[in-house]
Formats: sequence, structure tokens, C-alpha cells
Amino acid sequence: MKKICTVLLVVATLALARPAHAGLAVGADVYGAKALGDGSDSISIGYGFNGRLGYTLPVPVVDLTPEILVGYTRFSPDTGSGSIGVTRAMAGGRVGVGAGFKPFAYWHIGYAHPAAESAGVELAADVLCTQVGGGLDFTALPLLNLGIQVGYNYASEGDATLTTAGVTRTVKVKDGTTWVDFGVHASIEF
Repeated sequence: MKKICTVLLVVATLALARPAHAGLAVGADVYGAKALGDGSDSISIGYGFNGRLGYTLPVPVVDLTPEILVGYTRFSPDTGSGSIGVTRAMAGGRVGVGAGFKPFAYWHIGYAHPAAESAGVELAADVLCTQVGGGLDFTALPLLNLGIQVGYNYASEGDATLTTAGVTRTVKVKDGTTWVDFGVHASIEF
């Protein structure tokens, strides 16, 4: 019985898998975002977008895509004026398995520039960031994937520039910025 199950699993995997191919992958993500951690209750649901450029490697059954990602996420406080934005540039990759409907996971690490402004006070930093997540792709056409995703994002603590009334000084930010995102994406593979 064990041999029959193994053979059926291998046959099903090969039947659903598309042939290995290599090619350029270009993608875009649009998402909602929710800040996490201390003080996050006073921050509204945010939004963001990413652009991705990668190269899908020719590995049978698996889509393995090293990629670069550039993105922006924006939040606003629930009361008063001001904004919080995080600009990111990261390298990493994604791995997906299957054809038709394809679960995938991703991980990126790189540079983030979180910046906040409220009532004439500005705070900005240049820090390390990471992102990990997953989702489900649907191959709508042989070159087009559409999908949903959820991710966890972290921009680390570090030195920041604080500007108040035209006076700038360096301050230490002891807690990083953390948020989850949930959204949709599309990618084209050439």
C-alpha cells in the first residue's frame, strides 16, 4: 500500500507540474497594512505597493525566483494630521510548488527608510528591514499569475534624524517598525 501511495503521489505531482523553464519575472503587489506593537492602536489601516523583478530558475516542479523588490507603505494616525511612510529596497526570493493553483512563500532583506511627520516634527531613519510571507497564485494564462498574499514586515531600530522647528539632531529609536500586509498581486513570466 505504501508503494502504491508513493507512485500515485509522484504521478500526480508530475501530471500537475509544468515543464521547467527559466525566464524573467516582473510583478506588482497592492496591499492593505496593519501596524503591530506598542502604539499601533492609534494608527489606521495603511496601504502600500511593491514592484518586483526576478529570474525564475529552471527547476522541475518548483518555481524558484531570486528577485529584487522596491516598495512603499503608508500609514496615518487615527487622530490629528501626519503620516508615517516606509520606503524599501530589498533582495530575496520566492518559491512556489505546483501548477494552476500554486502555493508560494517569500523572504526579502534589505534597506528601509521609515519616516514620520506630524505638526512640524519629522523623524526619519535608514535601517535594515526584512519581510517574510506566503500566498496562493493562480496561473490565469501561461505567462500571467494572479494571486493573494499575506506578509510580516520588520524595519529594525537604529539612529534617526529628528527635526523640530528647523533644528536637526540624531536620536536612537529603540523599537523597530512592524506590520502585516494582506493583498493581491500579478506577475508576468517571460
